[in-house]
Amino acid sequence: MNICIKATKNEITLENSFTRIKFNTTPDVLVTEAIRLDKSESYLADEESRFITLYKENNEEVEIKKISLDQNIIIVECEYQTIRIEVKTFERYFTFEVLDDISLPLEKIEFSNIICDYEIEGDNLWGAVGLAMTVNTNPVRRPRAKEKRVRAQAERTTGNTKGAKYALISAPLDLHRDILKEASETIDKNKGLVLHTSGAWAKDHMPNRQNYTILIGTKKEYVEQADEYKAIGVDQFDFHQGTYSFTQGNFKCTNLPSMSAFNEQFSKPLAEKGIITALHTYTHYIHSSCSEYLADPKWQKDLCRGEEYTLKEDISAESLEIPVEESLKELSTDYTFFSMSLPYMLIG
Repeated sequence: MNICIKATKNEITLENSFTRIKFNTTPDVLVTEAIRLDKSESYLADEESRFITLYKENNEEVEIKKISLDQNIIIVECEYQTIRIEVKTFERYFTFEVLDDISLPLEKIEFSNIICDYEIEGDNLWGAVGLAMTVNTNPVRRPRAKEKRVRAQAERTTGNTKGAKYALISAPLDLHRDILKEASETIDKNKGLVLHTSGAWAKDHMPNRQNYTILIGTKKEYVEQADEYKAIGVDQFDFHQGTYSFTQGNFKCTNLPSMSAFNEQFSKPLAEKGIITALHTYTHYIHSSCSEYLADPKWQKDLCRGEEYTLKEDISAESLEIPVEESLKELSTDYTFFSMSLPYMLIG
């Protein structure tokens, strides 16, 4: 068994106790081998897998000019810039961390991409899964072997790409949860999320096996009705507060005066009756009045942005129109619930 990363003339090889993965250093960066070492069997699908891909706007692929390896750093060179990816090999998994931000015209980098083909039924089950280790890493798929594909993405407009980190696990299925826990415990708590109530720990957390009901608003009678809900097997109340929940960003997650008030009026008395309380907060929305996030460049760089335009001329607080250089022909005005568009503009 070798735990290593190494390069030959045309290939880079990753190996740990369970798997060996190879991809070429030609511009297509094709995965040429993905082997489970216990049986010397390939789990690489016939469909081509490009281990690393760069994108412009609208998912237009950017040609990679050169791939090379400097110790454990993969160096990706294209027409516009050079991007480094640090690889660490552990006994049971690999990690990949992007060391550089990308700049226009680049919009996205995809890495650790492998399309797999293996059996997920029967004996000696095997699979590959991935784990996002920072908040600016998109794992694309949740970590389950049935997906039969692993890959990570990082984008310029969502915190940019520097620091995006992903763990790749290719191992027997019965070890996946333990390895995911092992990799998760190495996550920097200032850069990623580790919750011992979900993910690899979900089956260990008893409240995840209980029954809940969604309640609208914060009505006092909900506390009085707790015994009736308990009688039919409900153990948790999920308070869903409708449109109010969309005003996040002011650090106030309830329509009551404060979280302390919510705790006193609901959490404590319901806990005495054996009911767990939760708030359905939609915290991925940010209220337009939240200057803490929106006016501070420190946080602006982490905001998910849609279309970007160039001001044609100066404007003031009294301006009724915002002239821009680009065409607005493709700008969506669909601001309904399931739309990805919002009627807000951040000017800076």
